[in-house]
Amino acid sequence: MSPVRAQENEANGDKEATLWSGDDCPETKTDCYATTTKEDAARQADIEFRQKFGDAGPLGLSGFAFATFLTALVNLNVHGVTIPNIVIGPALVYGGLAQLLSGMWDIANGNTVSATIACSYGCFWISYAISMIPFFNVRDAYPSDADYNHANGLFLMWP
Repeated sequence: MSPVRAQENEANGDKEATLWSGDDCPETKTDCYATTTKEDAARQADIEFRQKFGDAGPLGLSGFAFATFLTALVNLNVHGVTIPNIVIGPALVYGGLAQLLSGMWDIANGNTVSATIACSYGCFWISYAISMIPFFNVRDAYPSDADYNHANGLFLMWP
């Protein structure tokens, strides 16, 4: 590379073009690629770290699917089920905790979008399960079942 071209590249901020030009390197080329080797080693270490973990997406998706399906069946009164307490366990543990852990796992893997979705829905299912636990008296706070059902419907519009 000509000295004029090297100055143009440096002026434009194109350090990579200057670095990858073979003309400026000595015969051994070890000095010229020293920074690139360190960067490549850091990238390789990051890839190896991420490969130690599996993909958390299927866990989060299955937790969401099961909790959503069970809640929908109970809300539709399938087989005459009118008391929604059967949803509490799966919503709290599988829909909530498993999805939250899946989101944390995705953060470690560097999957930002998947982590955001899984953590958000995990927190949603935990809060929904807590609102259904009789100890918290959420249902008793409403004067009638119709008022509770309307409030519950508003809450379920979020997902």
